[in-house]
Amino acid sequence: CSSDLRRSPEVPVLYEDQYIAVCVKPSDMVTHPTHGHLDDSLLTFLSERTLHPVMRLDRQTSGLIVIAKNGYIHDRMVRSPIEKKYIGINYGTYTPEEGIIDMPIKRREGSVMIRDCTTKDDPKGRDAVTHYKTILKLPEDDLSVVIYKLETGRCHQIRVHSLYSGHPLVGDGLYGPNSVDNPSSLFKNSKRLDASMGRQALHAMSLVFTHPVTNEEMRFRSNIPSDMRSLLGSSADALDEILGDLK
Repeated sequence: CSSDLRRSPEVPVLYEDQYIAVCVKPSDMVTHPTHGHLDDSLLTFLSERTLHPVMRLDRQTSGLIVIAKNGYIHDRMVRSPIEKKYIGINYGTYTPEEGIIDMPIKRREGSVMIRDCTTKDDPKGRDAVTHYKTILKLPEDDLSVVIYKLETGRCHQIRVHSLYSGHPLVGDGLYGPNSVDNPSSLFKNSKRLDASMGRQALHAMSLVFTHPVTNEEMRFRSNIPSDMRSLLGSSADALDEILGDLK
């Protein structure tokens, strides 16, 4: 049947047919079943059937994700372009406020999880290209709201490129200023802001792709979640206006 995924307010399903589904992953939920998360992943939450996510989101990253219902559809989707945009809350403000980060990424020596930017001639580096645009500045807390558009999909790409640029994401436990692996004393309010956020302030906000069977253009938007809104305080309404004007 065309609608066989579990429906719950916890994981809103925005679209579903017999081939694909688009849903909003909450933060603090892994995409795939893994050791330690065999029964509480997004895929196991949605169905007992085997599902095939077309992209993955880090456990603490919330937002839009496309899921294929069989391997053939998954293969078709990963071979066709998907426009992915994320919204993040970062420390400081990018200079210039809009641009492209084109820096290869590799696994940090001796670490399973941590990634670093590296040089173009490093054979261990994998191409990584991120477009960014600052859309709102909050000078009182030295924060900015940034839209990221991915050209590539490397593990932790936005988080690593943000750190490399000197503007880590608020609440990032691996790459933020209060992390064990990448500590920094540059941001005076970071302990309070990180504690208030409780996870990396990153949300997959929009997807545009071609349906693998009907060839219809599919467009989806997801509003920023309540925890990110709370961090912005009175500036959240201004952000709504800005996002409302964006295509």
